[in-house]
Amino acid sequence: MALVKQYESGASVSQLTTVFGIHRTTVLEHLKRHDIPRRPSIAKLTPAMITQATELYAAGWSYLKLGQHFDVNDSTVRKALVRHGVISRPPGRRRD
Repeated sequence: MALVKQYESGASVSQLTTVFGIHRTTVLEHLKRHDIPRRPSIAKLTPAMITQATELYAAGWSYLKLGQHFDVNDSTVRKALVRHGVISRPPGRRRD
């Protein structure tokens, strides 16, 4: 019940996995078992942030650096940019 109460108070699934030391699937099953509807997902990057990230990526910034800049995971940045048509560079260091 503590998990359910924290979720209803605004804790994210990710936060609950850390607090309770369980997998996200387990968190979701607990919520489902108690008929707690999932909250709609909210984009972590605004359109303006994606535009800026696209420009910075074109200027040579890595996904990791962009993630740190926007305070999100680097995979969040990569997915957002790919969804907006940006072609990823090959992995590894640039040799300009």
